[in-house]
Amino acid sequence: MHIEENKIAVLVFSPDMLDESEKDSMFAHINECGLCKEIFDATKNIYDDVITKTEDPATANDKEFAAKIYTNIKGEKNKSLTLKEKLLPLSGSVVGDSAVEIYNGKTQIVEIRKTFSLQNIFYYVKRHPVVSGGFALVGALAFAFVIMTYKGAIKNNNPVYADIKEGILKIYNSDGELLWKKTVGNIPDTKLDEPITEKNRFNKRYLSLLDIDNDNKNEVLISGATNDGLFTIDSLYCFESNGKLRWTTSAGKFTDFGTERWQHGRWHIADFFTVYSNGRNNLIVIANDAVYAPLIISKVDPGNGNVVSSYYHCGWNFEARAQKLDVNGDGNEEIIIGLTNNAYRKAALLVLSSDRLEGMSPANTDFYPSYLKGKELYYILFPITNLGQKFARAYSFIVSDLYKSSKGITALTRECPGDPDLKECRIIYSFDNSLNVLNAIGSAEFNRNYDELYKKGAFTETKDSNYFQNLVDSVKYWDGDKFVSYHTMNKYYSTETLMPPLP
Repeated sequence: MHIEENKIAVLVFSPDMLDESEKDSMFAHINECGLCKEIFDATKNIYDDVITKTEDPATANDKEFAAKIYTNIKGEKNKSLTLKEKLLPLSGSVVGDSAVEIYNGKTQIVEIRKTFSLQNIFYYVKRHPVVSGGFALVGALAFAFVIMTYKGAIKNNNPVYADIKEGILKIYNSDGELLWKKTVGNIPDTKLDEPITEKNRFNKRYLSLLDIDNDNKNEVLISGATNDGLFTIDSLYCFESNGKLRWTTSAGKFTDFGTERWQHGRWHIADFFTVYSNGRNNLIVIANDAVYAPLIISKVDPGNGNVVSSYYHCGWNFEARAQKLDVNGDGNEEIIIGLTNNAYRKAALLVLSSDRLEGMSPANTDFYPSYLKGKELYYILFPITNLGQKFARAYSFIVSDLYKSSKGITALTRECPGDPDLKECRIIYSFDNSLNVLNAIGSAEFNRNYDELYKKGAFTETKDSNYFQNLVDSVKYWDGDKFVSYHTMNKYYSTETLMPPLP
């Protein structure tokens, strides 16, 4: 006995309407029955052809041809209902976001929103067989309505704006229309790419819209605010443009490197963004454990969320968000991160390629075994001022702000004084696009503190142009084995030698 043609159409167009045992049984029969296989293959070809025809924008001829098909299917010209009329299906039904109405014994699709699909078409025909006439109608309806409606909706189905308010995530398209919304629990109210505020002083990113798989359509990525709830702080969640969850991932592998000073308990996702390299966007995730604990920078596979490679750092980017800049002029973006290095207790600037996230940052053996080299492009260590040496707290030296321009990078290092009467002090360093340090100046707070302390006899060195030039001359670059006083990149960056595997 052969499978009914309409049943085969259901299997192709709307397999979710069948349970797994029924689908398995049908596929087993199709594999053994030549006639049913021929019908299945022909049906699948029609389906695939319709999908192929939706990949390019509809032309005027496409729309004219589709209108003719639609008119032929409808037969007599029925009253044309407008979207402004109240939708009161007589014997029809509402499926998803699409409304169907029966008029004079005919099925009329009154409204098709952005969730329109081929599966919905078959559902309409199945529910209203009075006008169906079998699978041929399904194919014709699919072709006509996909060209007229679905293709025109594609450009409006791309999320371009999002916000979270009172625990609800809302996603909008370029027309300002709400595409979908989702409950996200206790994630704080936030807007897309919201600047740092007092409520988010640790510079945690909760939400972003990114085209991570290079199909010109944004995915929605969110991370939680706590270790419990609907979305946790140690995980990154990727949703398709239509709101379907694609994957959940963490930042990467935990390892202790056999040392006591490298300690951690749970990754906290801090930032996630794409970096353009080798003709495509690469998804980067940055996570930390605690203020003085590890940092990890990982590249994540956009399809399944698996971590592809990771770079470890002893100390984290407490405030300054990562920036992107083509440092070596090869057309690819590099990742630039301002942070603190716990091993040397100094502020640092890290430059990484998304294609070479390997190994570990410069450190002493309290944090890493000495043989575990990193493949950073540049690693720059900032000096501590004499004011910082005299008054700052331990582990209080960090790049607090990082700015990029067409001319290069500006990094603000911060020294937090232990004396409550002294304000936090910053030195502003300027670099060109190749990471050559150009100059340094003191912030207003630094200059005020220094002048007052100098008058009290705390320092003998005057704060003049030579003072700041000495700071510039004290900036150190990592050559791959040691820090040097001249501009250089890491010699291991371009080598093909693989780092030892993680313990």
